Amino acid sequence: QLDSSLNWVFGENIEGEIDAVVPLWSGGGHAVFVQPGFVFWTGLADEERIDGNLGIAYRTGLTKDVIGGASIFYDRDFKQGHSRISFGGDMQSGFLHGAANYYQPLSDEEDGREGFVEEALRGMDFRLAIQRDIMRVSGNLGYWRFEGDDAVEADWKISYGLDAGVRVFPGVFIEGGWERHDEDVSLDSRWNAGLAFRFSLPDFRGASYGDGSMSSNLYQIVEREKRILYDERLGLPVASLSLEEGSANVAEGETRILTVELSEEIDEAITLNLALGGTATFRDDYTVAGDGMTVACADNGVDLVCPFSFASGATEASVEVSIVDDGSVVAEGHETISLNIAVPDQYSRLLKASGSVVLTIGGSGNTVSIASTSDTTLDEDRGMAEVAVNVDRPASVPITLDIEIGGTADSRNFTINPRSLTIPAEQSSGTITLTGINNDDVDERGQSIILTIRASGTLPDGWTLGNSEHTVNILDDETAVGFSATMETVEEPASTIESYQGDIAIRLTRTPSADLTVEYTLVPQSDFGSVPGLPADAVAATTIGGSADITFPSSKTFTFTAGTTTLSQALTNIDIIPDNNNEPDEYVVLKIEPNNSFTAGGNQFNISPEYFIIRIPAND
Repeated sequence: QLDSSLNWVFGENIEGEIDAVVPLWSGGGHAVFVQPGFVFWTGLADEERIDGNLGIAYRTGLTKDVIGGASIFYDRDFKQGHSRISFGGDMQSGFLHGAANYYQPLSDEEDGREGFVEEALRGMDFRLAIQRDIMRVSGNLGYWRFEGDDAVEADWKISYGLDAGVRVFPGVFIEGGWERHDEDVSLDSRWNAGLAFRFSLPDFRGASYGDGSMSSNLYQIVEREKRILYDERLGLPVASLSLEEGSANVAEGETRILTVELSEEIDEAITLNLALGGTATFRDDYTVAGDGMTVACADNGVDLVCPFSFASGATEASVEVSIVDDGSVVAEGHETISLNIAVPDQYSRLLKASGSVVLTIGGSGNTVSIASTSDTTLDEDRGMAEVAVNVDRPASVPITLDIEIGGTADSRNFTINPRSLTIPAEQSSGTITLTGINNDDVDERGQSIILTIRASGTLPDGWTLGNSEHTVNILDDETAVGFSATMETVEEPASTIESYQGDIAIRLTRTPSADLTVEYTLVPQSDFGSVPGLPADAVAATTIGGSADITFPSSKTFTFTAGTTTLSQALTNIDIIPDNNNEPDEYVVLKIEPNNSFTAGGNQFNISPEYFIIRIPAND
């Protein structure tokens, strides 16, 4: 098949294209062919382009009435050197023909017309045609990626078009069409009209399909965008703005240095504008100073701009942004400063601007957190618990938090106040109070209350939630460990060290379902006041150093085996040391408590510590 056209684009130039189908192989309802072609067209600024195309395609019968295919093409712009590769698929059913293609550039940025650079577009298009012997109508929709540069943001642009043609002689059609491309994508809105010539070759190598009426469709021209569309932009030196060092988050009293850099030297002195914006107020919240800033900042009707000058040949300047410290201890929330370079109109043909910097005052953030990061554990007879919620710095506005309640405790057995916590403006904390904790006489499993704070609506600007969850464990107070031993009196030996031999008998009121390890520690004299049964003037025996009265072994633990409720623990390797000092009665107090959870019947219980007392009477 040979397909060619010659069109006049209204108000512009003559454009044309030619394509051919060269069969390679066919059989069994399959065909493979190559499709070479050329397109002569008019691009941006009436620049003439010649593009060449070469592709290979495969077609096959999917059903009796449906043909499908796939193709791959290489395209080359012979004038500017752009190149790309494309992948596509198409489908035919009767007089309908649909196609979709993806285009990927292979070339880099190329020099264009004077003062501009060009880049082939990446994109995709979708085509649908209604084709009969005497007429053809087709439409297309494309999406093209404008990659942008340091001065222009990347963006997707759209194209669309419609063509129609009528056969006037065998193989000769009169055609007309309209297409529209977004700005800067090679073309704008344009009408065209002209002649098209289509000639089909005889079937090649028996490439028939179905009843033979569709055999030529196996070799039909692949529908695609044959032109290498491109974008162009000014190939000018770039004035770029960047943050020299440090974070874009800045606190009051700090400064940040910004750099304005020209990509090339300009052989004349120029003045650029530093445009200021954002929510922060110039002079009240920050000030700006820098190289060449000899003119005061002023409002130009659009932005607040600060002019600064570059000497001829200079390529770099510095701008210092200083944040005003108002001395307030109250955190005021985030405020932003946006800065970018604006090129005055008189220099728009000399250079273009690139980059912007946004600084955030107070950007390190302030958090609202539950103060404690560890669980609160209390016996049910305590009756209440308090949980503090803090902010890093007092806020200038109230902060309201909702309190969610979870856990295993029955909500009827306690009260949360308040259910919504408000930390007043300029205050640093608030308190959640649990009251009315039910102190019953029931032996029961330990329970938990999980408190979670959530922002009520939106937190003030600059605040985030930190530690937002806290667990209050309520332990049953009906079960405790009991000790049967009473205070024992041990006489100080006359002259030689004697070992103390004694037992501590321990009784539990419940049978443990897991081993329970018990540890004893020496109570210092400073804590004697909390030990029941001790005289008010009790003196602690010395247990370390050269003047020790009594020594203990390094291991101070013993274990209840699961299933037992009594334990008699021998206190061995305890030595009573004689001295000739005139001293009062001395006491050794052992605090005995478990060092792991006590579990009985699947429930965890609280165990209170008990005390065992050894008395050494005076004998000097």
